[in-house]
Amino acid sequence: MIMNLIALVLVIGSVTGQVMKEKVENELIPFEHFVGTDREGETKTLAERMQHWFVPGISVAVINNYQVEWADGYGEAQNGVPATADTIYQAGTISSFLSALTALKYVENGTLNLETNINDYLTSNWKMSYKKRRDNRVKLKHLLSHSGAVTVDEFDGYTRGQTLPTLQQTLSKSGPANNPKVELIEDLLDVIFNDPFTPGTQEDYSSGGFAALQQVLEDVTGQSFSTIVQQLVLDKAGMSSSSFAIRDYNDINGVAFGYHCNSSEESVIPGNWNTYPESAAQGLWTNVGDLAKLVINVAKGKSGDPGSILNTQSTNDMLTIQLKNGQGNPRATEDGTFGLGPEVVDGRASSKWFFNTGYNEGYCSEVIGNTDGRGLVMMSNLGCERSHFLLGELFRAVAAAYRWEDAESAKIDFNTRLPAKIPLESPQPWEGLYKVEPYDTGIPGVGVIQPFQSVYVSANTVQVDQAVCIVYMYPCANLDNVYCPTISIFQDVGDKLGQLTFTPDGASGYKGELYLGVVPIVDVEVKVSLTRISASTGTFPTETTPRTPSGNTRNTPPAGVSTTMSIAGSTTSPFTGSTACRFLSNSFIAVLCSYLAFVFISFNC
Repeated sequence: MIMNLIALVLVIGSVTGQVMKEKVENELIPFEHFVGTDREGETKTLAERMQHWFVPGISVAVINNYQVEWADGYGEAQNGVPATADTIYQAGTISSFLSALTALKYVENGTLNLETNINDYLTSNWKMSYKKRRDNRVKLKHLLSHSGAVTVDEFDGYTRGQTLPTLQQTLSKSGPANNPKVELIEDLLDVIFNDPFTPGTQEDYSSGGFAALQQVLEDVTGQSFSTIVQQLVLDKAGMSSSSFAIRDYNDINGVAFGYHCNSSEESVIPGNWNTYPESAAQGLWTNVGDLAKLVINVAKGKSGDPGSILNTQSTNDMLTIQLKNGQGNPRATEDGTFGLGPEVVDGRASSKWFFNTGYNEGYCSEVIGNTDGRGLVMMSNLGCERSHFLLGELFRAVAAAYRWEDAESAKIDFNTRLPAKIPLESPQPWEGLYKVEPYDTGIPGVGVIQPFQSVYVSANTVQVDQAVCIVYMYPCANLDNVYCPTISIFQDVGDKLGQLTFTPDGASGYKGELYLGVVPIVDVEVKVSLTRISASTGTFPTETTPRTPSGNTRNTPPAGVSTTMSIAGSTTSPFTGSTACRFLSNSFIAVLCSYLAFVFISFNC
């Protein structure tokens, strides 16, 4: 009798999971929100939105009541190879979540102390410094909460055949290392104060900080990072398909290739993926099932489950936001979102949401968990500049299907929407190829800047260059003759970033204006002028254009469109970018992020 009841419960649970799965697959809530129209409440299928955002493949796992209720894969992991729930992806910066758990386990057993300056732990040659002088203000808790004011927001990785640096070479920027030196960030007002940003006062995402954490762990334990994290995290959570080892490029079975998005095709990354020797920051290979096990393990740690990696106190410490404006020593200058590892927000009752984004070249992932046993894991094989939109749409679909009413009020940062009017139809009189006029910053040593040379604008898309993914554009809600591009999942429509306007001009027919932001202190708005040099001569692809993950040729803008940035004779930017800019490589707004850095503009891309 008891066995029959158990079997019945399992059958009911399976049926319920399948129903919810189909609901999620067919009711994604789009990023663009057509408020006040008959399309305000529209939903889309997962297949439609994968096509819309150019995502070749994605795997998903939904957690309910501390169990994986369902998991599946969609699209392609490689050309002609379906993505499944078992497909292995690069987890990117989700690696830092596991690294934080590893460090906190050593805090828990007394080996490490959150309040200790990391230089006191380092026995190798490298030390945390600022302009070649040792700086002892960065504590272990600062690295874990991204408040250490440490350089290198994201490592670029190494292509197939490139020589990989050692960890010491990465930290000191020597040998084959392709990243800036890992050290304290230079204050923009350094010309006056000759000092770095103060650790512990503000958040600035730093993969470089987690490379420093890796060195701390290896120096203190005398073991390799991969050995430590295997014993303390992967084995404990039962993550048998996961590894921090450098993957052989011939080992492609069950692996998702990373893809670029551009205007002419979705192309696989040369060599299929980049290699990241910066293991603690970006080196994890895993799948959605293993990450779901990790989410469940951390959630159970809140109640002291004996199988959890951390005990109750350590779990509570991890899930406590570290920066409170005006508090601490030194005093924080902003309210933070990071705990000791993941970002944290309050959920319903006394629960906590915790989440971590995973970004590497060609990959984008999210882990979202709640201490009451809910969660979602998503992994895709396209960079976050486009995949992140899809992940946000999936999260909203899951939250709606499972009635996670606290998901919206929690203000999880990628759960955003763009208020917009109904898309325009082509042709519009202002369509065409525009020249981007130089902007004189008036700043000595910076001078005249051009973020790119020209831009092609259609009724509902913006295209900077064939090597950059197209950006959708909609008439902004509650505004007349103002257009809002879908530039970032972190988009705050209140700050007007990226807004475009077009007005008649006698000489060229039309001129445009691109709004970039406000220079702090002097409160000066920065707007780039656009001069049309030719009317529309072609159209961009629509959502219904047939696509495949690779080799798909689409319509392209007129010849001559270029993204070359011209800044004081240089075509590159030394600026590492804001926290949000780390997601935007190979994208339209990434160019703007670098551009804005030179005029000292504070914003979230």
